[in-house]
Amino acid sequence: RGGSGPGRGGPPVRHAAPPPPPPRSRRAWRPFARSHAEDRALRIIARVANGAMRDAISILDQTLASGDKKITVEMVLESAGILQDEAAMDLAQALYEKDIRKVLEITDSVLMQGKSTSQFLSSLIYYYRNLLVCTGMENPGLFIEGSDEIIDFMKKQAEEFGREFITYVIRELSQAESIIKRSTQPRTYLEVVLINISSMNITFAEQASMLQRISA
Repeated sequence: RGGSGPGRGGPPVRHAAPPPPPPRSRRAWRPFARSHAEDRALRIIARVANGAMRDAISILDQTLASGDKKITVEMVLESAGILQDEAAMDLAQALYEKDIRKVLEITDSVLMQGKSTSQFLSSLIYYYRNLLVCTGMENPGLFIEGSDEIIDFMKKQAEEFGREFITYVIRELSQAESIIKRSTQPRTYLEVVLINISSMNITFAEQASMLQRISA
């Protein structure tokens, strides 16, 4: 009966130590976070938590549950349900180009990944907020979390869309956000709002064309 398992003469089985849980005090939280997370990941956590310690710890708990010792940007985005940059860029472009089919396909893809309608909408509003920042600043990277490549793309989108259209979308999505929280059909309502925004964009395109012809 000389087996090789633990307790029978064989070498002990070693398991990887799980990451330590985040501390509950503000004083201990900062050094813990800096040693266990990327700087950009921490900034995203702070932004999502809006300064609330309890919310920040909750996001850290969810992220550390994956078993990885180092918290990355991708892990935080996944835990917080934040729309990935590429999906937000593609959806914003589809809205502006009135490509309703693509708008619905991207929406379906994101929601099928497990994101809630509220998370999806909040992420989209924040992306348009970033576009708005790009319209009024020479160095928007000071106020936007993203690589230089992503920020450059946002600047090009912001220039193409124009401040008026970006502001219009933010207003429409913000109004929809409060309604969706109470809706029994949040996905359907969101899709209707996105289709309406896409359809209304023709007004801004026509206005820009008319102004250009008048001033020529």
